[in-house]
Amino acid sequence: MVLKYRVFVSLIIVSCCAAFWTSVAGAQSSTPAATCDSSYGSEAFAVYKSSSAAYNNGTPSKVSDIAALAIQSAQLRIQYEDTPAPAGCESVRALVIQLMRINEDSLYLTIAALVDNKNADSYNSFFTSVWQPRFKALTTTVQAISAGTPTAPAAPADGPCTDKGFQKQAVTDLNSFSTSQNDVGTVAPLGLSSIKLRYGYEDMTPPATCGAARNDMVQVLSFVEDNGLVILLKAGDTPNASTYSDFLTKAQTQYATPLLARLQTDLGLSAPATAVATASS
Repeated sequence: MVLKYRVFVSLIIVSCCAAFWTSVAGAQSSTPAATCDSSYGSEAFAVYKSSSAAYNNGTPSKVSDIAALAIQSAQLRIQYEDTPAPAGCESVRALVIQLMRINEDSLYLTIAALVDNKNADSYNSFFTSVWQPRFKALTTTVQAISAGTPTAPAAPADGPCTDKGFQKQAVTDLNSFSTSQNDVGTVAPLGLSSIKLRYGYEDMTPPATCGAARNDMVQVLSFVEDNGLVILLKAGDTPNASTYSDFLTKAQTQYATPLLARLQTDLGLSAPATAVATASS
């Protein structure tokens, strides 16, 4: 079952965080002209550590046991995506965003298995066969960075995207989430689909003019997951439903609306596709 693997992987999480902060210290010692403050990203480290601790005594039996951690992961991801890194912290910012995304993924899969129990095997199988190897690969990357000087990620080429194939695929992918359904049996599998699609966009080498649009798609698909997460949390932790709704309302206004407008521009679309407008509904 997926949750017992999460207990095992929690040990890797602790190791990952230790290597992560070692890499920050290494950057400070080796690049004195632009050093990253060791406190940068510390909130993400705390959430990751708490996520591990939530599984230390066995499988969480209630959504409420890990709901706050899932929301905090989403909030921190959004915060770091929307805020430029201080000088010297560019690589740390990229790692924080990756860590919060993959942490939210694991918590989403756990929550989905609890709330949408009839499809639990799908979430468990994905966790074991896809999420766990992906997480281990990320920890390997972090540990490799700790052995040297982190380098800032390359900025994507300016858009707009002119590749018709990429444009068509992006709109098709967004169309797959055009639904107004709020029942967990429909929404929970869509959240899993958004994770799968996001991994594909994260791993691809985009066409030359479509790097910015690819990055936008990664963020939009993360927000689709946020939507599914909130619906699951409201179903599985009803006393705190208003808290989850408040998070989504704020994220919609301050994050998703400008993100979708940017995606339209970066994709080179003359008008917003219906799918883009409904991806966050």
